[in-house]
Amino acid sequence: YNALAAYSLGKQFGLSDQQIYQALNEDSRIFGRQEQIKVGDHLLTIVLIKNPVGTNSVIDMMMTDSEPFSLVMLLNANYADGIDTSWIFDAEFEKLHQTGLKKIIVGGQRYKDFSVRMKMAGFSNQIIEKDFAELVDQIQKLPTKNVYVAATYTSMLMFRQELAKAGFAKENFR
Repeated sequence: YNALAAYSLGKQFGLSDQQIYQALNEDSRIFGRQEQIKVGDHLLTIVLIKNPVGTNSVIDMMMTDSEPFSLVMLLNANYADGIDTSWIFDAEFEKLHQTGLKKIIVGGQRYKDFSVRMKMAGFSNQIIEKDFAELVDQIQKLPTKNVYVAATYTSMLMFRQELAKAGFAKENFR
C-alpha cells in the first residue's frame, strides 16, 4: 500500500515511471523495519512488533515467504514497548502453521509470556533463550537460512547491541 501511495503521489507530481521505479528501488531499510543482517549463513530480517495489528501484518508478510524459515520472538515490557503485553494474545500466531516455519526461539525480558502464547498457538517445540548474547549463538544453530526476528522496540535495541558486539551489525544504528 505504501508503494502504491508513493507511486500515485509521484505521478501526481509529474514524475515518470522510470523515476518512480528508481526511487522505490533505491529505498533502504532502517533498523528494525525489515532490516536484513547476515549472521553467519543466516539472513535475519528484523521487524518491530508492538500491537496485534502490526504483529498480524508481520505474520502476513511471513506467510508470503515460500522458503523455510525460523522465527525469533523477543518481548520486553518497558515504557517504550508498552508495559502491558496482553496484546500478544490477540495476534494471530496460529496462522504460522500455514508457513514453512521450522523453529522458534523466544526471548526478551518477558520470554515466559511469549512461550505461553506460542504453546497456546500449538507451537510447543521452542527454544527459550533469556540471554541476548547467547541468542546470537542460538541463531547460528538454526536449521534455516532465513530467520525472522519479531521484536518489541527495547528488545530489538538490546538484540542489535549484541549483534554489534559480535561484529554482525553496525554499532551506531540510530
